Amino acid sequence: MDISLVRTRLAAAVESVVASSGETINCYGYVPDSVTPPVFYAGEVTINPNGTFGGDDIVDITCRVITGHSDDKEGQRLLDEFLRRTGNSSVRAALHAARGAPGQYALNGACDDFSVQAVQGYRLYRIGSEVFFGAEIIVRAIGDGSGD
Repeated sequence: MDISLVRTRLAAAVESVVASSGETINCYGYVPDSVTPPVFYAGEVTINPNGTFGGDDIVDITCRVITGHSDDKEGQRLLDEFLRRTGNSSVRAALHAARGAPGQYALNGACDDFSVQAVQGYRLYRIGSEVFFGAEIIVRAIGDGSGD
C-alpha cells in the first residue's frame, strides 16, 4: 500500500464537501505548515505490519478537520456541520463514498478497504503561530503493500 497515495486520495475525497454557507474545504494529503480554514488534512500515520491474518498492513491515519477561531460560536458550529454523519457538508459521508462498491478496492485502488474508526480530539489546535478549532478523524486503511 502506497501510504502517500492513500493520504492524497483521502484528501481528494473530501474536496467535494461544501458547508451550508457555501464555503468549500481546503484539502491536503499531508500536514501543511499553515492553513486557511476550513481545512481537511491527512496527518500522522501508524503502521501495523502484518496486521491481518493474511499478512496485510493496517494503517491508521489521523486526519484533521480545522475551522476558524476568530468567532468561537461560528467556528464550532462549522466544525459540527463538517462532522455530521450525512449530507453535502459531511466529511464523514464524503470519506464513506470513497470506499467504492462492495468488492471494489477503496480510494480508486489505493488500498483494499478503509473505514472511519473514530472522531475525537474536539479542541483547539495550534498550526504555525495560529490557533483553530478542530477535530481528528481516525481512518483505518488495509492493504497488501503492493501499492496502486
